[in-house]
This record gives sequence, structure tokens and C-alpha cells, in this order.
Amino acid sequence: MLSAAGTALGGLLFGSNTTVISGATGTLQARFAMTDASLGFIVASALIGTVIGSLVTGVPSDRHGRKTVMLSFAIAYVVSPLGTALAQSWPMLIPFRVLGGLAIGAASVVPPPPPDLHRRAIDRPFSSAAGGHEPAEHRARYPGRVPQQ
Repeated sequence: MLSAAGTALGGLLFGSNTTVISGATGTLQARFAMTDASLGFIVASALIGTVIGSLVTGVPSDRHGRKTVMLSFAIAYVVSPLGTALAQSWPMLIPFRVLGGLAIGAASVVPPPPPDLHRRAIDRPFSSAAGGHEPAEHRARYPGRVPQQ
């Protein structure tokens, strides 16, 4: 069950990241005087990192263990938004967006599900990605407002 939760978290992070950057494109373009092509590359750089992260984390995970790899990518996922927030130019955003993508890709792949949960765990990242959009979309539309329960 813990593996399925880890896989779901990867999907949730992916959905949240995608929504947040979608809401920030206007601000980024104005702040850094970006062309449409450079803005598109900034948005896509996290997706590029996600693909690379999901492709390359299997071997280190087998060699060093899942927990070690996940801890290193958890640290990367904390460093990524800090570097993005402190970037002084749009080229400085790229490595931090890729780093965040690497962490998301690793979180989607590294925690392998037990055989009896395999099918449900495969579905989890996709439903979690959709679930990650909602809170991030609310935050983008209503900054400073917390939904009432």
C-alpha cells in the first residue's frame, strides 16, 4: 500500500506542477521579457526532466535501494522550487525546472508496487495527476484564499 501511495504522490506532483506553471506563464513572460519560444521551453523543461527521471532512476534504485534514491529526489524536489524562485533570468530557470521534473519522474517510477496491487498502482499516477490539478488550480485562481471545509 505504501508503494501505491508513493506512486500516487508522483502523479499528484506532476499534476500540481503542470497546473502551477500554466498559471504562471503570463507573469514569467512579463518578468523575464521572454519570447513565446523561450516560455514554451521553460514550461516543457520540467516535462523533459520527468521523462529523463522516469527512464534513468531504475538502475540507481536497484543498485542503491529505493529509499536512498527517493530521499535524494525528495531533496531535489525541495531545491527545485527554491532555485526557481531565486532565478534572476529565464535561462537560470531551466536547470531547476529540469531538476523538479527529474524528481517527479523518479517518484512516478521508483516505488514498485507489490504484484497484487500492480494494476491499481499503474492507474494511480494518472488519477493523481488529475487530482493534483484541482488544488493547484484553486491556488492559481484565488491566491491567498483557503477553501472552507
